[in-house]
Amino acid sequence: MRCLFCDFISGRKYHNDDSPNGKYPLIPVFENKQLFAFLSHPDNHLETHLLVIPKKHYEFLEDVPSKELCALINLVSEFSKTIRQKYGGCKIVQNNGKHAQQYIGHVHFHLIPMKNEKILWLNLSQEKFTSLSISLKKSLNSIQS
Repeated sequence: MRCLFCDFISGRKYHNDDSPNGKYPLIPVFENKQLFAFLSHPDNHLETHLLVIPKKHYEFLEDVPSKELCALINLVSEFSKTIRQKYGGCKIVQNNGKHAQQYIGHVHFHLIPMKNEKILWLNLSQEKFTSLSISLKKSLNSIQS
């Protein structure tokens, strides 16, 4: 079975070709030898999250080798700090397994900007989504991990 996130790492250009809101571009906001980060297109709840994933395919968190896991957690921590400083707060979610609502079988962390217990990136148009991706790319690529 194909992995959507592996397709993104391999160069897929769009999130969903069949989205009712149109094609949202896949714009990497961070990439190094081991890790990859991008915005998710607005989901069924119209939310957009920053997703951070290892480039190698691992289905479960416990499958990720320690050294790679440390790099992943350190990057999530740095991105969380940046988001918290810019927006006020950052919720971090990692669903591990189908029974925990992991819908894509590739380890990933959701970083969700919050202010006053409200999610901030909601119902983004393609234009706002692209603009936010470019802005995040500028701020997050200064982080070395």
